[in-house]
Amino acid sequence: MLREVPGSSALSHPNMSPSPEAPITTSELHDDIFGSAPTSPSLSPSLQNNDIQIPAQLPNNTANSERSDIPRLRSVHVTAGYRDGISVSKAEHVQHGFDEGFSLGAVIGVKAGFLLGVLEGLVRAIIQSSASSINDKVKQDVIAKFVTARQDLGLQSLFAREWFGEDGIWKFEVEGRDEGEVTFRDVADAHPVIGKWATEIDELKKRFGVEFQVRARSEGDDEEETTA
Repeated sequence: MLREVPGSSALSHPNMSPSPEAPITTSELHDDIFGSAPTSPSLSPSLQNNDIQIPAQLPNNTANSERSDIPRLRSVHVTAGYRDGISVSKAEHVQHGFDEGFSLGAVIGVKAGFLLGVLEGLVRAIIQSSASSINDKVKQDVIAKFVTARQDLGLQSLFAREWFGEDGIWKFEVEGRDEGEVTFRDVADAHPVIGKWATEIDELKKRFGVEFQVRARSEGDDEEETTA
């Protein structure tokens, strides 16, 4: 009878060997030494910071409202800048232009007012005259001249673009006195409209033999009597 000898099974099966262990990879070796990296955390819809819930993303309506406010704010700033620019420009340029043009305008205005006053006095004298040489037709002609003079010697006509540029410089020729220096009085006398009615009044005075004595202030402080 045969007995089984210990270890005989291994000998009886020479081709059978114990299964080899799986080889250890380098990454597993490093994981054993340094420890495996933890998995990446997943963000929740809200982040907790000192027990205060902070939304991870702003609501859509808030973002849209911020974008919609940009054109309105731009319009507000543009309008404010436009108004500030006008205010600064007025303070810097309008007053300066007024100071330059006022003196010349005043001299021309005084000259025009003087001519209208003389012509009005001449009209009144002719209308009230009882001379037989002055008939109704002559009186109506003089009245018509006075009406036309009031239109021509008005501001719109005296300072029209036909006579002055946008910079306030006159377009007509002016001859200065005393070494060629031009004064505002020279400019007023050379104004075509002023010159036209000064000549017209002189002709009426000669025609009807009328003389006017007026008191005009000279360039100094003294007054002198002149004959118109």
